[in-house]
Amino acid sequence: MNQNSITLNKEDISDDYFLTEEYRSRLTPNTILAILKERNKEYMQDDLTIRNTSKRIGKASIGQYPASVILSF
Repeated sequence: MNQNSITLNKEDISDDYFLTEEYRSRLTPNTILAILKERNKEYMQDDLTIRNTSKRIGKASIGQYPASVILSF
């Protein structure tokens, strides 16, 4: 196998988490901050979940309901 290739197992690909309007409306600022901190921790530990992008794009085309927006300059 090529050094640059990546092998993925089907169970490694997640497409079950998608923020709906209903779910987002139940989130509190403290919950959103906790989620962001947990995702950042996973990122820093290189423990990322690979997302099924094509399914996520299809779901996002119906509507997007972000829990937060991060601005930087």
